[in-house]
Amino acid sequence: MEVSRYYEKENVWLYAFDSASRPWFGANGAVRAPGFARFYREYRKLSDASASKFGRAVKILALHHHPLPVSYDAKHQRFLTLTDTGTLLGIALSREVDLILHGHEHVQARSVFRSTMSGRERDVHVVSVGSATKDKCENNWFNLIDIGDEGDIDEGDIVLSVYQSKDRFTFAESPSSVHTIPNRFAFGRWQDSAGYHIHEIASVTTLTGDGDSFRIVECERVTIGESNSTYPASYRAKLPTTTGYLDFGLVDGSLLRGLTLPGFHVEAKEQSAQSGDVVVHYGRGLNPREFASFEYHWWAVNAFAMDEWQFRMKYDLEDMTEWTHYLVNDPIEQLTVVVQFPDGFDPGTPEVRVMKFDSGDLEKWARVPGVEEQLRSSGALRYIEALNVASLRVNRPKRGYSYAIEWRVPPSAHNPQGPEAVQIQDTLGKLCQARSYRDRRYEPTLHDLLGTVGRLFRTKLIPDWAGDLDMNFFVFDQRKLVMVSSVITKASGVFVSRPHEGYEFPFGAGLCGKAFKTNEHRLFIRRAEGEPLLEPDYYLPLPGRPDPAVVLTMPLRNPADPTHVYGVIECSADSPRCPLTEVKSLPGYVQVLSNLRGTIDILCFEQLTRAILT
Repeated sequence: MEVSRYYEKENVWLYAFDSASRPWFGANGAVRAPGFARFYREYRKLSDASASKFGRAVKILALHHHPLPVSYDAKHQRFLTLTDTGTLLGIALSREVDLILHGHEHVQARSVFRSTMSGRERDVHVVSVGSATKDKCENNWFNLIDIGDEGDIDEGDIVLSVYQSKDRFTFAESPSSVHTIPNRFAFGRWQDSAGYHIHEIASVTTLTGDGDSFRIVECERVTIGESNSTYPASYRAKLPTTTGYLDFGLVDGSLLRGLTLPGFHVEAKEQSAQSGDVVVHYGRGLNPREFASFEYHWWAVNAFAMDEWQFRMKYDLEDMTEWTHYLVNDPIEQLTVVVQFPDGFDPGTPEVRVMKFDSGDLEKWARVPGVEEQLRSSGALRYIEALNVASLRVNRPKRGYSYAIEWRVPPSAHNPQGPEAVQIQDTLGKLCQARSYRDRRYEPTLHDLLGTVGRLFRTKLIPDWAGDLDMNFFVFDQRKLVMVSSVITKASGVFVSRPHEGYEFPFGAGLCGKAFKTNEHRLFIRRAEGEPLLEPDYYLPLPGRPDPAVVLTMPLRNPADPTHVYGVIECSADSPRCPLTEVKSLPGYVQVLSNLRGTIDILCFEQLTRAILT
């Protein structure tokens, strides 16, 4: 006999068919016409009582025999399935059933029956429930089905958690798999309440070899709903939080297609160095059925670690993975997340990462394994190795979710070993300890060292410069670069010490951080007034000091191991007439700078270790 249970408060309808009628042959089952007739009567009764509410209900059918094969290579499948499968699946489609549950063969499996008849795409999820109590069975199973409320962030989704036994009757505490079936009405409700929807968003991350990223978000056909009288004259979106910092001076955008809006412009709203919003001003309110297509873009500086050494320095975490993501706050028909990796970078096998976000703290975001598995199994993520590009496509992404492409950072050559590495580590320990206790015992040594390095810069790079040079010395201490000495050097060889307490940069930040992170020198020349800024200048000012006109930063390396970086020497001048601005035009500039770096590496190592360790 059939059983019908409608849970009005939760808006869930469960209908159980009796398929255990006398089989025609083998172990087939059938519902028979009277059983279907009773189903129609019950459906009509509930629909007549409240058509709008019942129409949105989660509808689940249950029966013993399976309407779809659960083992395609079994020769006896035709003797086991439901004989009137076509009728049952037709009912499921026409009455918008979300889930069919069955047993019969004690097999844990799931499948999706999809139809595009009449121009409508509909999915019916079919779950075969394995036995929970079978004796002499390799594995028993049970399923936990969780149906979200219409008002919560999951909008009535069905979450199927599958638990597998560890032995005969002892089950694992965590599910072996989690699968999510989206509520089919959630997007329409969201779209109606928002008053608009976006046909497609493409979020593109172009990653540089330094770990910076240029981000573009293209919004295709932001369309105003017919029920709206007028939509506000601006659109606000949250910029994905970065572990580096956002260059808000470079946030901009443009119209792509659709309306002509003379007042269109993009404005950044900074919340912190790592997070903020972008406001797209249309120039006027939009009218029903009008649409606009536009893009906005920005730079996230020092956003990524590019190898395992950088990852340890930047995060001090065990999980060596990075990811780029898009935060969903709008009703979007199609979301595409793309990441372009730099030449020579190996991301391994990129993976899907989906998280719920409810704060700006990335560490508190919970991953959603069911959605990840659904996207993974449907082939939503593609990695094109020839182009070194990964893309993730998501249909109707969920509000309050972050959709990301994740990759493992490659190994690094940075592995300091040998007696010189030990000496450098001991030297840094003493320097940083003295700095923290404001112990000035090493200041004369550091001042003499910077004065000598300043003379080398003048002799090798700018022999005719008679002006001052500022020389700063940074070393790495617990995920940050700290300044341990600073002097002003004169052409006469005289130097004057400068205060340096409190000056520090996070790993990879600023010109010094970038030189340390990448083991490459960096040259910064201040832009002339009115000159357009096309990318970040990467210079971070030192509080209380004037901004220099030119800066050259040079990583300080172990002379026995050029991959082992432990500090940075910074040389700068306040005058734009300083010939450091033209240093790249020197004959044999690359070799000259390479020779200078080698000389400074040896000089600093010998003077520091001799003065501090003896």
